[in-house]
Amino acid sequence: MKNASGTVVWMLGALLVSILVGAGVYFLLISPELEKTSTATTELESAREFNDLLDTQILAAQSAEKNVDDWYAEIAAISLDLPPTPEQAALERLVNDSLRKQGLPTVTMTYGTPTDVVPPTSDVGVAVGADPADADTGVDATAEPSASAAPSADPVAPADTPAPVADSPQVTGLVQTPVTITTEGKPAPILRFLLDMQTQNSRFFTVTNFDISRSAGADAQAARPLLEEGDWVINITGLVFNLFDPELSLPIKEPATTPPFTGDITRNAFVPIPGTGNAGTP
Repeated sequence: MKNASGTVVWMLGALLVSILVGAGVYFLLISPELEKTSTATTELESAREFNDLLDTQILAAQSAEKNVDDWYAEIAAISLDLPPTPEQAALERLVNDSLRKQGLPTVTMTYGTPTDVVPPTSDVGVAVGADPADADTGVDATAEPSASAAPSADPVAPADTPAPVADSPQVTGLVQTPVTITTEGKPAPILRFLLDMQTQNSRFFTVTNFDISRSAGADAQAARPLLEEGDWVINITGLVFNLFDPELSLPIKEPATTPPFTGDITRNAFVPIPGTGNAGTP
């Protein structure tokens, strides 16, 4: 009986030792290898996804390459309306010819400071998850209704304030110049002039604002016809654009050298030489 009990104890002890040895082998040898295998599998899947993304980008680039010639043609067409230099004289001729065609005088034409074009942005911040309809009223759609209508004296948490809107990047190379045109006359010719300036194909011109006042009448002046009572005096504000090109927008520096001074007197060819009565150099 004692031998049987001792055998069972030894068997249980051997089983316990086997379990401990197996657990030690698993945690010390097998588990690290399993973790390495899992990590390698994850990296393999990530590499496959990255390769698939690269294949997609390569196909998109190959497809876009077929449109390069069309893009160059579009850029060339746009460049016709966006010259690399202000071309002020050509613009003034265009405006004067358009006004003259409608029988209107050019009273004044002034220019503002050229600036880089900045895309417009929205200055309204709406919290994520809030109803856009509540953005104008300032009501938090996720707030619990309060039993009291009295305002809270607690300070507003920084998270409740809308994040500031980042400044918009400027469009590099695209410059806008404000132009103000003042003319006067009958309403119909003035409206035809506005339509003509915004539909002509010589130079892109967009009207941003205009101010109209009624004339009390004025006598005819030089290059300004008679104004009757009720005629319009209009100030038109618009924008013209230039597309900066480093090779065309900047003045070209031509190589030149100053001839050395030799000490000889260079006479004017149109001034008579003293004692001879003849013009020119002696």
